[in-house]
Amino acid sequence: KAKREAKIIAEEVRKLEFVMSNVLNYSRFLPQKLDSGNYNLNEFTKATVVKFAKLYNQIRFEFKSDHDLTVCFSKEMMGICFDDLIRNAKEAHSKHIWIRTKIKPKIKRFLITITNDGDQIDSAVLDEIFDPFFTTKTAGTGLGLSNVQAIIHAHGGNIAVESNKSVTIFRIYLPI
Repeated sequence: KAKREAKIIAEEVRKLEFVMSNVLNYSRFLPQKLDSGNYNLNEFTKATVVKFAKLYNQIRFEFKSDHDLTVCFSKEMMGICFDDLIRNAKEAHSKHIWIRTKIKPKIKRFLITITNDGDQIDSAVLDEIFDPFFTTKTAGTGLGLSNVQAIIHAHGGNIAVESNKSVTIFRIYLPI
């Protein structure tokens, strides 16, 4: 009985740690204090894919890029973005996640697409998913995607999402 109760307590502590981590990330993020540098975004993305492929070995990851390009960004903050988007894809029961990077010279932007084949995001809530504290999950805080949007905006970029029966696509545009 004590072992079973300890297991329940440990699981609840993990949930609390997750909630606190989201609240702290949301509350302490200050765009003016980004620790940005010039990095190869493709190398960073490849390393992220390798990390998540090991962590979520039941999901097939695919990464493609068209050019190597040095971009000014915060590795820590961009890591939070990738973590949240990939974790959400896993929670949506994705079997495959495609991450692609592409240069968009006409709009002077670098495009990162994170596509997954998990559950569709209901079109009725699609416009609200970046709002702070909005969630459709019973154990969610509603801060993950609002953090992602704030981080992308702080980098001078934009994020958009579309979802249909077969895929959900997050498009992140960063300045070149």
